[in-house]
Amino acid sequence: MGNEHIGELVLSQQQISQGVSTVAKQLNHLYAGKTVVLITVVPGEFYLPLIWCAS
Repeated sequence: MGNEHIGELVLSQQQISQGVSTVAKQLNHLYAGKTVVLITVVPGEFYLPLIWCAS
């Protein structure tokens, strides 16, 4: 698999990393002390996270 770009760069790696960290902190706070199951579905290029709280 090569590193060819398909189109214009929308977000930098740093921006993506910061966004992931922000979402992780929010989820950790929201579901602290609970049992959580995270199911992800990645059909092609789209990402759909489904979060289910078992507690």
